[in-house]
Amino acid sequence: MVAAIEVPDCRVAANAPELVKLADDMGNGAFVVGAPMTRWREIDLGNIAITLTADNGENLAGNSARILGNPLLALIALANAQPLAAGGLKKGQIVTTGTCTTPVPPRAGTYVGEFGPLGAVRVRFE
Repeated sequence: MVAAIEVPDCRVAANAPELVKLADDMGNGAFVVGAPMTRWREIDLGNIAITLTADNGENLAGNSARILGNPLLALIALANAQPLAAGGLKKGQIVTTGTCTTPVPPRAGTYVGEFGPLGAVRVRFE
């Protein structure tokens, strides 16, 4: 398990139809991955306080419970939805389960996501 920051971006207009936004991969511009956590089974994944702070003044608070009550439930749902013909999920794949804070458009500066026992992730935009 890893903590991560998903960087929002969109190639289509903000007022585009929802299906067009879906075709744009839901606005994913990049994915910044933290260090792997091997002892994640010892953590209450359904109640991790999350903060996103930036040196440009943006500060957001969230919680892992925002993802179906527990992000592991989102992963289980995805695994169960995989058709056998597609081969299912593979060891080593990284799957994003959703956002724990309200997405913000990236601006110049350094952003730090603090994920409690899962660690921190940092990204800088010029």
